[in-house]
Amino acid sequence: MNKRHHRWSYDIDGNRIRTAVGCVHDDGNATIMCACSSPSQEKTEGRNYAAKVMHGTGSDIWPWMRNELDMLNELRHKKLISLYDAYESDDSLALILELAAGGELVRDYLLRQDYYTESDIAGFVRQLLQGLDYMHDRGYAHMGLNLGDLLISHPGGDDLKITDFSLTRRIDMGRLYPLLYGMPEYVAPEVVNKTGVGFGQDMWSVGIITYILLSGRSPFRGANDRETLTNIRAGKWIFDESWWCNISVEARDFISRLLVFDIEGRMDIRTAMRHPWLERADKRYSDEFRISSRYLSDYWSLYR
Repeated sequence: MNKRHHRWSYDIDGNRIRTAVGCVHDDGNATIMCACSSPSQEKTEGRNYAAKVMHGTGSDIWPWMRNELDMLNELRHKKLISLYDAYESDDSLALILELAAGGELVRDYLLRQDYYTESDIAGFVRQLLQGLDYMHDRGYAHMGLNLGDLLISHPGGDDLKITDFSLTRRIDMGRLYPLLYGMPEYVAPEVVNKTGVGFGQDMWSVGIITYILLSGRSPFRGANDRETLTNIRAGKWIFDESWWCNISVEARDFISRLLVFDIEGRMDIRTAMRHPWLERADKRYSDEFRISSRYLSDYWSLYR
């Protein structure tokens, strides 16, 4: 991902999106993310937003772009990034989104500290589950969750926001759907085996996210995408005792009940929200193990 700082204006069908000096994220494909100043409405003049500008005309890209707009129009919750406006042309779509000024959970929050604790991670995972509970209750699955989708609302705060709904879809109960995309490291076995996915894909991703945040390691990561998918297909993973001996039994149980190969045996959202490990989010222990951010930093520098 390329990052650069500059000031620019973008025009989509006569609508000017004025960006502030900020970090522009370009994934090298069809999407540019940037901080921006107000859309055209006078009542929003001077407010800051995030602009997600997507380009494409192909049959594969345009439905994906439209899907995110449609999903954001349907979903409104304090743990989900909000949509304020959108501009569309023949080959571009700009979404004007709530700005999570605190940046990414990992890069801009956790890695700026020398250490964090299991209680800290339980708090963030609980917020993630609150957002997913809203979505699942209304029949929507995120389908693309990864650590880069977790943002912090304000600098210095710990209010989590979920973003990137390009793969989100509505799920009819009792049906499974094909999913051909997603970051290999986070996809569930049913994606690799092409047996169809449902809400269980999100729960598997929560397990992967929790595992990485607590250890700075990934349970299935291989030398390349093919090896990663092979590892997921095999469904075998471990808690390396040299590290996990410092992490609570409850945390390991939480992860173990999410990284279940059979989708039917995986915790659903309501069961996960009742798990005892999440109670740590409301507690602080004077002797709690301090997780050095160095481990997560090493992982982040290699795989992001």
